Amino acid sequence: MRGLARSFAALAALAVAAVIGLPRVERWMLYPFDGTHEPPPALPRLGETTLQSEGGRLVVWTAPPRGDRPTILYFHGNAGNLSDRAPRFAWLLDQGYGLVAPGYRGSSGSTGQPDEAALTADALAVYDRLDRLVPGATPRRTVLYGESLGAAVVLALTAETGRAQPCALVLEAPFTRLRDMARHLYPALAPVLPRLTNRWDSLDRIAALDAPLLVLHGARDELVPTSQGRRLHDAAPVTDKQFHAVPGTGHTDLWAGGPPAPFARFVEAHCMISR
Repeated sequence: MRGLARSFAALAALAVAAVIGLPRVERWMLYPFDGTHEPPPALPRLGETTLQSEGGRLVVWTAPPRGDRPTILYFHGNAGNLSDRAPRFAWLLDQGYGLVAPGYRGSSGSTGQPDEAALTADALAVYDRLDRLVPGATPRRTVLYGESLGAAVVLALTAETGRAQPCALVLEAPFTRLRDMARHLYPALAPVLPRLTNRWDSLDRIAALDAPLLVLHGARDELVPTSQGRRLHDAAPVTDKQFHAVPGTGHTDLWAGGPPAPFARFVEAHCMISR
């Protein structure tokens, strides 16, 4: 029944694309963000600021680190908004990490229309202004964390030349390419794949990576196959890399009991001043 429902959904998308245009259908399917602006929860050190980007105003949640802890630059997945990640942020702050978490265009009160070029430009704008968002933050004191779609954003960021690499990269449930996901979820969309304006080719972009890599993937992830996370891990040109399939978890519950065990060990090994 699930496969049949996906086929009907894909056929419906094809019909809509013929009427209103493929780019608008891509935004509808790829970026179902919750645009509701909710203030950050009352957590120690956590606040909110805004950042002007080419496409408008980005809402960004920020917190300075404690002591020798690095800052986590967190790019969320394509569902919900920043407030849905509040339990994760609470854990990070409790452990003393700093935080920079931007809301994508159309998410969390940020303005503008999302697409691949726009989200990449916004990620670069945030990265280039780290020290303004968190005083003292630098790329070498920053962990880039990408959740699902956010993993593709992170790899687009690190593929840009002329920018310093972070101290470490964490990819949660990453997909290889948008077309691979489309074939997996909506086989009937195959005729329009060459016309997609959003490509998110992480498998190509990871070739530029020059930082330690941790890939976390739910062992029971039915949305993004675990094999895609494994392919990205294997394609990364760095020697310092780890892949962990988290037992008993799917696409959205990797943090159900707190962060997967390898996360804190990985960050401590690569990003602590006093290590």
